[in-house]
Amino acid sequence: MRSLLAPPGVRRPKRRNVKSARNVSQTHFWTPIDRLVAWIGSANRDESVFADPFKFDIARKPNPHLGFGAADHFCLGALLARLQLRRIMTAFIEHVDEIELTGAIENVASHQFSGFKSMPVRVKARNRVIA
Repeated sequence: MRSLLAPPGVRRPKRRNVKSARNVSQTHFWTPIDRLVAWIGSANRDESVFADPFKFDIARKPNPHLGFGAADHFCLGALLARLQLRRIMTAFIEHVDEIELTGAIENVASHQFSGFKSMPVRVKARNRVIA
């Protein structure tokens, strides 16, 4: 939103509430030369939100993760993605007895996303082994 007092072509500083390292709410005025980095990959590992943020817990409740964004930036396909994942995982679990890690896990090198670049596994199905 442009300020009515600012001349054309000049942006007014943005005003946002931010949390400091001591968790004290402050107001900061962003100027065009300020730089901001959103560490999205760390959002779901906040110790003040999750009891054990670095543990993979598929049954975590409540689970206020930000995987699909939030508010105005919430993913329109989130409902479909959850439905697809539920169906895929249900079918997978029905046909698999065991999953074994067979090599080193390689993480994605990114400040924006966290995940695996490579995770070699062996899957033992009900009657046979598929690699």
